[in-house]
Amino acid sequence: MDFIVKNLNENEEYIFRVMAVNLSGRSAPRESKPITVKESTMLPEFDLRAVCQKTVIAKAGDDIKVEIPVIGRPRPTVSWQKDGTALKLTQRTNAEMTGATVVLSIGECNRSDSGVYTMTGKNIAGTVSENLIVRVHDVPGPPKGPVKIVEISRTYCVFSWEPPENDGGVPINNYVVEIRDTTSQTWTELSATVIRTVFKAAAVPENPKAEDRLLPPEMDVDAELRKVVSLRACCSLRLFVPIRGRPTPTAKWTKEDGETVERATIDTTTSYTSLVIENVNRFDSGKYNLTVENSSGSKTVTVQVRVLDTPSAPQNLKITAVTYESVTLTWDPPANDGGVKIKNYIVEKRESTRKAYATDVTKSSVTLTWEKPAHDGGSRVGCYVVEVQPKGVEKWTQALIVKETEATISNLNAGEEYMFRVAARNEKGTSDPRQIGVPVIVKDLVIAPDVKMLFNTFSVLAGEDLTIDIPFVARPKAAVSWVKDGVPLKRTTRVNFSATETMLNLNIKEATREDVGQYLITLTNTAGETKAEVGVVVLDKPGQPMGPVKVEEVTSDSISISWSPPEYQGGCTELPEGRWLKANFTNVIETEYVATGLVPDNQYEFRVIARNAAGVFSLPSYSTGPITAKDEIEPPRLSIDPEYTQTLVVNAGDNFKIDADVHGKPLPSIHWMMGEQELGNTIHREIKNLPTKAFISVKEAKLSDGGEYTLLLRNPGGEKSVKVNVMVLDKPGEPQGPVNVTGIMKDRCCISWKAPLQDGGSKISHYIVERRETSRLVWTVIDPKVESTCLKVTKLLEGDEYIFRIRAVNQFGVGAPLESAPVLIKDPYLPPERRETSRLAWTVVCSSCTAPCYKVTKLLEGNEYTFRVMAVNKYGTSEPLESGNVVMRTPFVAPGPPHIEDVSHIARDGMTLTWTAPESDGGSE
Repeated sequence: MDFIVKNLNENEEYIFRVMAVNLSGRSAPRESKPITVKESTMLPEFDLRAVCQKTVIAKAGDDIKVEIPVIGRPRPTVSWQKDGTALKLTQRTNAEMTGATVVLSIGECNRSDSGVYTMTGKNIAGTVSENLIVRVHDVPGPPKGPVKIVEISRTYCVFSWEPPENDGGVPINNYVVEIRDTTSQTWTELSATVIRTVFKAAAVPENPKAEDRLLPPEMDVDAELRKVVSLRACCSLRLFVPIRGRPTPTAKWTKEDGETVERATIDTTTSYTSLVIENVNRFDSGKYNLTVENSSGSKTVTVQVRVLDTPSAPQNLKITAVTYESVTLTWDPPANDGGVKIKNYIVEKRESTRKAYATDVTKSSVTLTWEKPAHDGGSRVGCYVVEVQPKGVEKWTQALIVKETEATISNLNAGEEYMFRVAARNEKGTSDPRQIGVPVIVKDLVIAPDVKMLFNTFSVLAGEDLTIDIPFVARPKAAVSWVKDGVPLKRTTRVNFSATETMLNLNIKEATREDVGQYLITLTNTAGETKAEVGVVVLDKPGQPMGPVKVEEVTSDSISISWSPPEYQGGCTELPEGRWLKANFTNVIETEYVATGLVPDNQYEFRVIARNAAGVFSLPSYSTGPITAKDEIEPPRLSIDPEYTQTLVVNAGDNFKIDADVHGKPLPSIHWMMGEQELGNTIHREIKNLPTKAFISVKEAKLSDGGEYTLLLRNPGGEKSVKVNVMVLDKPGEPQGPVNVTGIMKDRCCISWKAPLQDGGSKISHYIVERRETSRLVWTVIDPKVESTCLKVTKLLEGDEYIFRIRAVNQFGVGAPLESAPVLIKDPYLPPERRETSRLAWTVVCSSCTAPCYKVTKLLEGNEYTFRVMAVNKYGTSEPLESGNVVMRTPFVAPGPPHIEDVSHIARDGMTLTWTAPESDGGSE
C-alpha cells in the first residue's frame, strides 16, 4: 500500500505512522524512521533506444529532427558539441530542450553536417555525455580520369575509366556514355545503362535515322496515396495520378477483385488519370488498382481507400444464461466496422410487449419513438395517445395525440423524473397503453464542440467545383461562424456554407484564385468553444510577374534585368532564378537524383524544384549548402544468403549460382577465387559482377566444379572475404596413386592404392581392378567388386609384364581409372644350391623356393657339404650367401652308463637305490 503526503516543508524532518482500521476499531500505530524532506538527485541519462545504433542517416536536402528523452534530478542542462567543438546554432541548425526531451534539428542537411554530435547533460548529481553520429548522403563525383583507350580500330573503340572517388554514399548504378564530333558542340548519348567501367563504342552511321524513343509507362504516385486514403461517408473521393510514357499509355481503374468501378467518374489524358466517386459509402472501401500500359510494357499500383462510416449492426446476438434477476448476452462484432476500430457497444432493453424508446432528452423535453402494434384490430390505426406521469404522482396525464410513431413532449421540468406510455386508437376505440421500460430524467446532454477533420488542406483545379464536409459533435447545438483570411465569410452565388447538427459544409462553384486562403470556423455552445482551420488551394497558371522590369547592368554583349515575383503563384510558384544551373535534362520522377560531371574537391550547392501535372513549378527548396565533391571510405562488406553458409549440394549436369550484395565506399573490386587461383569466364562458368552485386554461375556442373569458392572484396578501406563450399554429386575421381606392387612371385603379386580425393558426394562402394599384358590392348577384369584398397592377384604367367588399373565406384557410377607402371612377374628367388667340399661344382637342390627356408634331402652320411642361397627379382640375381661346412651324420647316440652311489633301507621285500646321471647323454636329454 502507498500514499503520497503533500504540502511538506523542504529540509524539515518528519516522522510518519500508519494505523489499520476495520469494523472493530483501529490498530496500534506503526511509526517510520525520521525522514528529512529534500529533493532527490539522479545523474542525467539520455534515452537513445529510438535511434538505431546511435546513427542518423539522411539524404542531402532533407530535414533532420532527432528527439531524445533525457531524465535527471534536478532537470539537467544540455550542451552540444560537433566533432569536439561547440555546436554553432544557425538558421539551419538548432538544439533545444522541451520538457523532458532534447531536440536536434538540421534543416536542409548537407555533407558538412555529417559528424559526431556530443550531447552533455549536467546537474548537481554529475555530468553525462552521449554521442550521436549523423551521416548525410549526396550525389557522387565524376568518374576518375583520364579516360584510357584500351583498343581502337577503324570501326570501334574500347575505352575505360575508374569509378568516381565519391559515390555520394549511394552505390553507383550505371554510367552514361556520350560522344561528339570534335567539330561539333553537340553530345550524342551512346548508352545510359553502362554497368562496368569499360565500354566498346561502335561506329556511328553518318546519317543516323531519327526514331521515336519508346519509354515504358510510369506513374508519379503522391506520397499520400501510398498510405491509406481515409475519408468520411458522403464525402467525395478523388484519386489523381500523373502518368507518362511513349507511346501515351492507356489507364484502367479496377477494384481489388478485378471488377470495374461503376460509380466512379474516370478522366484520362496524356499526362494524368483521375478517379472521382461522389458521396462515398462503406462499400467504396477497398483496394483500387490502376494499370497503365503501352507497347513498351505495363505497370500497376494499388491505392488503399478506407471510408469512415457508422458500423453495421452487430451479428449473432444470443442469450447464453438467464436467472431470476439477470440475462447474459453475447454477440459477434459487425461485419463492417465503418473503417475504424469499434470503440464500444450500446445495449438497450425493453419488455417484449413494449416497443417504445426515449431517443432524445433535453432539459425541457423528451422525444419518444415506438413501433406500430402487431394487430390493428381490423381497422386502421388513426392516431396515438401519449401520456406522462411525473415521479411521485399516481395519475397519468395525456400529453399529446400524434399520427406518427414519434412524439416530442415539451415543457417538462428540468431534473425531474418521468414515465411515459403510448396507446393506439382506431375508430373502434383506444388500446391498452404500453409504457417505456425505465423512467427518464429530464436534463441536457452537454458536449463541448469537437471537430473531426481528416485533412485540413483541400486543392481544386481552377474552374472546378469544391465541396468540403466537416463532421462535428456538440450538445447543445453550437453557434457557427466562418472567417476567411481574417474577414467574415460572405455568401455569394458561388460560395455557400451551412451547418446541420452534425456536419459543416463549404461549397465553392467554379473555383478561382479569389477562393484561395485560410478558412477559420468557430463553434460555440454552453460547454465550450473550438476552432478549425481549412486551407483552400486553387491550382492555376501563375499571375503576371510584378513590374516594372529593371535594367541592372548593360555590357557590350549582355544585359541584366530584374523583376518581382507574381502576387498569385497558381498554387505553386514562379520559374527558378537564373543564377542556378539546371543539373538534370530528363524528368526526375523519384525523390532522388544523381548529379554527375562534378569536379573532385570542388564545392557545389543544390536545390530542387517541383513541377505539377498542370505544368507549373514550385518554389525552389532550401539550398543544400556547400558540398565538397569527394569520396567517403568504408571497408567492404557483403550480404549473402544464409543458404551459402552451408555446403551447396549440386547434381552433376545441373546449374548452380552464387551471388551476394556488395557494399563499401568506394565500391570494392570483386574477385572469385578457388584456392590461390582467381577464376575467370569459361564455356561452362560465367562471372557477371555488377558494382553492387557479385555473381558467378556454373552450367552443367561436373566433379571438378566442386570445392571451396572464395569471394574476395577489396577497396582502399580493406578486404573482406567469404567462403562457399560446393559439392557436385557425380562419379568419383580417380584413386590416389601410385599403385604399389609387392610380394611378386612367379604367378602372383599384391597391389595397393589410396581412396580418391573426390568421392563425388557419395561413399565409395567398391573398386574394379583390371589387368593387361603390355603386349596386348585388351583389359581383363581381375575382380569387379573389391571393397578394400588392396588386392592379391593370382594366376599370372611367369616372365610376362603386366599393367594394372583401378576404378572407384559410387552410387552415381564408375570413376576415372588409375594405372600402375609395368610389372614383370618373375620368381624372386634362385633355387638353393649345394656342393661337396671336396668338389668345386655346385648342384641345384631347389628351383621354386618362395619362403626363406628349405629342407635339403638325399645327402650322404659322413660327407661334408657347403650350401649357398641367391635372391632373384625382375632386374637379376643377387650375390650368393654361403653356409659353413656341414658333416652329415646321425645327430644322436646312446647315453653312457649311470653310476650307483648307495644301497639302503634293505628289507625282506625291497630296498632303496641311489645313483648319478651318465657322463654322456648321447646328444639328447
